[in-house]
Formats: sequence, structure tokens, C-alpha cells
Amino acid sequence: MQTYEVPDLRSRTVPLSEGVHNAALRIRDQYGLELKRTVNFTVDVTSPTINLVSPGPGSTLSLEFVTFAFNVTDNIALDRTDVSLDGGPWVPVQQPDRHKVSVDTGDHTLEMLALDLSGNTRSVSVPFRVGDPPDLLIVTPLNGTVTADTTVPLEWTYSGPFEFSKAFLRVERTGLFKPTITS
Repeated sequence: MQTYEVPDLRSRTVPLSEGVHNAALRIRDQYGLELKRTVNFTVDVTSPTINLVSPGPGSTLSLEFVTFAFNVTDNIALDRTDVSLDGGPWVPVQQPDRHKVSVDTGDHTLEMLALDLSGNTRSVSVPFRVGDPPDLLIVTPLNGTVTADTTVPLEWTYSGPFEFSKAFLRVERTGLFKPTITS
């Protein structure tokens, strides 16, 4: 605690460290009457932090809607977090840990801006790419094929922005075949 005499009777600038403070002011007039007032306030010089969880910078995605997961924190009090897609208007984030955007195929950048109650800011930019949507096509057998073979080759094609490492195939008997007869 530091006590200051205020010779000009109206103000005094004092150096303070970051944190919560209490200032008590006492004045006395020429007749000995004293008035006392106190005020509590916080000094905050630290910017918020933004930790982007997913997707990572430079990711290639194949989704029309991209959900960004993140953690935004502040040492005292966070005011808000806004996002801007591809230099567009800033939009307030509605959920504290994620934001969903609709995007077209191509290269994009999402910028996030966090602001605390003291006006300190932090921003991060996340470049990402949306590729063509993947396509999976069963080549053989064709849908509705009738065959006398008890060994049926199953073939498919895949095209998309990602390599896949495993394929899972489930074949089940769904009942007896009932042909449709028209006359």
C-alpha cells in the first residue's frame, strides 16, 4: 500500500501493477470536516489467449459447413470473440467454444478476434481449404443385378481430397428376391 499527498487537491497519477486495486480518498476542509470515499478497480494489461483446437491451419476439408473448435480465455474478464471469413464483416461468436461457417470449395481464411473488458485484443488467422466433396461409387454389382454366381465381385471407386487407409464392407441377406412381373 502506498499513500500519496495530493498538493493540487484534484488528481494524482499513480503507477500500479496488474490486478485488483482499492483506492481510498480522504479530504479535509479548513473546519476539520472530513469526507471519505473508496473505489475498487482492476488494471488489466494482458491480452486474451486463443487456442484453436480444430481444424488445424492449412487443413483441407470436404465439408460445406466447417465447425471451428477453440478455447478463448482471459486473465481478468473476456468481453467477446468475433470472427471474419475471408476478410468479410466481423460476426460475434454465439457459442463460447465453437463457431460454424458455410463455405464454398476453395481457399479460405477465418480470422478470430478476442477482446477483454480492458480493451486488450488478440487475433489469430486460420487458413484452410475446402476441396471437392468426396464421391463413393459401387461399380459392381450394379443395383438390382440378378446373378447365378454365388461368388460376386464387389468393386467401388472413390474420389476425394483425402487418402483413405481402410474400407469396411458389410454384406447381408435382406430376404428373398421377389421379381416384379408386368403383363
